[in-house]
Amino acid sequence: MTETEPRAGVQSVHRALDVLEATARAQVLGVTAAAERLQLSTSTVHGLMRTLSDRHYLQRVPGGYRLGPAVATLGALSGAARILTPIVEPVLGTLSLHTGLATTATVLAGREAHLIASAVGPGAVTVRTDREDLRDPLGLATGRVLVAYAPRASWPAFFDAASDVAPRWSVLEWEQEFARIRAASVAVKLTDDPRGAVSLAVPVIGTGGVVVCAIGCYSPATLAADLFDDAALEHLWRASDGLSRALGGPEPRHPQLDFATLLDSLTKAIRR
Repeated sequence: MTETEPRAGVQSVHRALDVLEATARAQVLGVTAAAERLQLSTSTVHGLMRTLSDRHYLQRVPGGYRLGPAVATLGALSGAARILTPIVEPVLGTLSLHTGLATTATVLAGREAHLIASAVGPGAVTVRTDREDLRDPLGLATGRVLVAYAPRASWPAFFDAASDVAPRWSVLEWEQEFARIRAASVAVKLTDDPRGAVSLAVPVIGTGGVVVCAIGCYSPATLAADLFDDAALEHLWRASDGLSRALGGPEPRHPQLDFATLLDSLTKAIRR
C-alpha cells in the first residue's frame, strides 16, 4: 500500500499499525528498510517510529527498532485467551463433529504452552484435552507448531527445557523437525505407547502473517488411522483457514502433503 492509495479509515492509524506489524515480522527494522517495505517516505516512517518509540510500542536498538514493552503490556492486559477463546471455541466444536476427534487450540506464553479452547470428541473413545499439566510446548503437536514458527533464536531455550519430552531428540533433530513443520505447515506427534495419544496440528495466522495460535486434533494411538488421513487434515486446514481470515490473516496456501511419507520419516526418527 503506497501513500497515494488510501484505505478506508484513518490513514495515519493504518500506517502506524503497518509499522508495528512489519517490525514484528522483521524483529529488528530500520527506518529505510521499513519505508521500502511499506512504500512510504522515510520522513513519514521516521515520524511514526519515533512516536511509537515515545509511547514504548517500539524500542530503539542497534540496527533500528524492535517491539517495545508496551506491546507486551497491552497483550497481557487484554489476554490472548479472552480475545481468542470466543472466536476459536465454536470452530473447534464444528471441527470435532466433522472429524469425530478431540480438538484444542493453544498459544505460547513465554516458554509455556497454554490451552485456550477445546472440544471433546463425539465418539465413545476419545482423548482428554483439558490437562493443565501439559505446559511443555514440545510435548504437544500444537506447541511444536508454535515453536517452529517462533524466531529461530528462541529455539534453544525450548530445547533446554525438553529433557523429559519424548522422543529425546538432539538439538539437530529438533531443528530438522521444526524445518519439516514449517515446510508442511503441519505438525504430527506420534507415540510408541498404545495407551497414549497421537495428534495433528496446524497454525492459525493472523494480521501481518503472525502465527497467533495453533489448533489440533487428537486421537487414541489405537485409533490413529482415524486421524492420519487426508479428510481429517482437510477439515483441520479448513478450520484454520476460517480462523485466519477472521483474524485478518493472509489467504492460505497449503503444500501438498504425502501423509504416508511423512509418517514413515517421523516413525523412523522416533525409533532411532
